[in-house]
Amino acid sequence: MRVKHLGIFVMAVAVLLMFGCAKKATTVKTPGGGTVTSTTGGGETTTTVTTPEGGTITAKGNATVTEEEVGVPFYPGAAQNPEKTTKISGSGDGKTGEMIMISLSTTDSFDKVVEFYKSKMPKNAQLIQMNANGEQQASWNLTEDKTSKLVQVSIKDGATLILIHKMSESK
Repeated sequence: MRVKHLGIFVMAVAVLLMFGCAKKATTVKTPGGGTVTSTTGGGETTTTVTTPEGGTITAKGNATVTEEEVGVPFYPGAAQNPEKTTKISGSGDGKTGEMIMISLSTTDSFDKVVEFYKSKMPKNAQLIQMNANGEQQASWNLTEDKTSKLVQVSIKDGATLILIHKMSESK
């Protein structure tokens, strides 16, 4: 009897895993002949818009992003906040573009994080530091070729937040 119950339990877990982790896609046709497809699953949501001319825009929320994708080092030990991380890419008229926004947080001090990025950002990155009404913020802006990168460090609710933005265009 135990073997039978164990078999039923294993099958139930397999079914839950199969359907619980499955991606669900919904596609809607637009009046102009394009489509909008939304896919959810695995903790991510992806929306793709396709125009009648063949252009596309894809937005992925709750995304996981790597240092290589943004070209900026992550502060050591900082936690990614997937719910505040987005990847957007698009193509049309012979061009492609991408925008990545990532949120990281750490309990290390604002000054320690700022010193890390001062040592890691290229010398030609423009640094702006502000301290207004007790709120500190530092940001670096770097534009090379058709790629712009922005790193912002601030304090919120006792944590040091790091926001990294990358925007690029290519033909």
